[in-house]
Amino acid sequence: MSVNFLKRRNILKSANALDLIPIILIKYELAENNLVKLIVPRFQNKLLKKIFHSNKLKPEFKVTLDEIGSIVWLTIDGQKNIETIIEKMIEHFQNKGSEVNSPENRVIAFLTMLYQEDYITFRQLE
Repeated sequence: MSVNFLKRRNILKSANALDLIPIILIKYELAENNLVKLIVPRFQNKLLKKIFHSNKLKPEFKVTLDEIGSIVWLTIDGQKNIETIIEKMIEHFQNKGSEVNSPENRVIAFLTMLYQEDYITFRQLE
C-alpha cells in the first residue's frame, strides 16, 4: 500500500461510507455490449512513460467491467452519493426482473477497490 493511499484513507475514516460521492479519475469507453472498459495508464512516472512508449508498449491497458461494475461506473457522475448509486443499481436489476445479492456490500467493495487503484476518489456531501 502506498503512503498516499494511507493518507487518503485516514481522511475518509470519519465519513459515513454511504454519504461519500465517488469521482472518476480515469478515462473509459463503452463497449458494444454496454460493458464499461476502463482505460488504465500503465505508468504514472513521465520518464517510464517515455521509455516504454519508445519500446512500442502501449501507454495504457483496458479493464472490462462486468454488468454490475458497469452499472455502478456509469452511475458515478460526481453528484450521486454511494447510497444513491446502490439504489440505482437495485432499480436497474429490478427493472430487468433480477436481483443482486448483498447489493450494498458489493457496491462498497467494488468502489473501495477502484479507490485503492486510484481509478476514483471521493468527496463528502456538503
